[in-house]
Amino acid sequence: MLLRLTILCAWLCVFTTGARAVSPLEFKRAITAGTHESLSGQFIVHDAPPVFGYLVDVDRLTNLVRLDPTLLAVSIERIKSAVLEQLGTHDQWRDHIAINLHHIQGNEPITITPLRFDRDWLYRVDVPDAVERPQLVSAIAEVVLLEIANRSTAKSVELPAWFVQGLAREIQCTAQYELVIDPPKRVGGADPFRYVFNSGRRADPLAQAHEELRTVPPLTLEQLSWPGDWKFTGDAALAYGCSAQLFYHDLLNLPNGRAAMRAFLGELPQHLNWQISFLTAFHNNFASQRELEKWWALDVVQFTGRDLTQTWPSAESWNKLDQVLRQSVEIRSNLKDQPLRNQVSLATIIHDWDAAHQKPVLREKSQQLAILRARVSQDLVYLVDDYRRVIDSYLNKKDFGVYIPLGKTLTPPALDNIARNALQQLAVLEARREQLRPKAAPAVAVITR
Repeated sequence: MLLRLTILCAWLCVFTTGARAVSPLEFKRAITAGTHESLSGQFIVHDAPPVFGYLVDVDRLTNLVRLDPTLLAVSIERIKSAVLEQLGTHDQWRDHIAINLHHIQGNEPITITPLRFDRDWLYRVDVPDAVERPQLVSAIAEVVLLEIANRSTAKSVELPAWFVQGLAREIQCTAQYELVIDPPKRVGGADPFRYVFNSGRRADPLAQAHEELRTVPPLTLEQLSWPGDWKFTGDAALAYGCSAQLFYHDLLNLPNGRAAMRAFLGELPQHLNWQISFLTAFHNNFASQRELEKWWALDVVQFTGRDLTQTWPSAESWNKLDQVLRQSVEIRSNLKDQPLRNQVSLATIIHDWDAAHQKPVLREKSQQLAILRARVSQDLVYLVDDYRRVIDSYLNKKDFGVYIPLGKTLTPPALDNIARNALQQLAVLEARREQLRPKAAPAVAVITR
């Protein structure tokens, strides 16, 4: 099977490069050219034909990384794993992807060509052997998404640019290790070659986007939807990439956002217009395109109005929120015992406390959440807003009755429909908060050879 695929990829490599005739010698060289299979077997990397020297002085272009075919096969698998982690899904690939390296000749793009053979797809990716890291990550992320979306269709889907650009920037900011591996460089000494991998995620993946969007205006939803080629050069490319990442990131952090994003990818083959696929997948969050536009406009205002240089990392933000959501109380078994301090949740306050004690504590919690919002990481902003919204709604709708200074209500507290509804909403928020609980940071991995 691998030999058959290799021959097919080599034939495509030769045949699709131009309209000229292919000699038997060229075809034989194409078949016997070096190939490198990735760990999962999905990717086949073809070496660039040998030449003496580079047509472009790569060493002077510090933004480019030389692509070693063997290391490229590893880098591609890392990028794919990061994409699958973002979507919350497992590797169930079906169709092969051929990566054809060629010698760089200038500022050239990476091209992706989906090819249909009977019931199978084959994806050809033409890559210069020296590229910018974001360019390679974006291209591999796009072809991985294409392979997932095309599994149930005979016509290749068209992925929205914000999806590809937003996801690509997000995985570059959240990956626990370097996605694109540099070839080792000799540094001298007894241990001339060294690799050092990143250890841990960035404190806030949107920090760079926030900094950039303070100098360039964020894009509207219409501009994100229909970017045009000119959007991917200069400041326009920067504005588009940052806006796309914010749009993608905050969609993912909506309730069931990850599942909706997977559903969106599955819906793309069913509709000619990606907006219909989107509203079908995110129907629990947006009833119409108008609601999506309003949400995005408010999201941009909230995001650009927060100074992310003063925010806490995600783990610290989660712990600060946990502290606000609990109330410290003193408990005595009898009057002679020393009081014991304990913490109770918002649900316990609403369910068990009387009106005299509920109201002032809940008001204080709402104020604390408003102050907390300015400092928490971006992934927790909406959760903080939702907690405050539930508390304020309960305070506005609840009839606390008339009570005397001793704190005893004239009517005994009852668990009415307003309280039950608040408790149900708090249970949903607690489940969301538990999903965002920070995980232990991985240990530093240093590999030498």
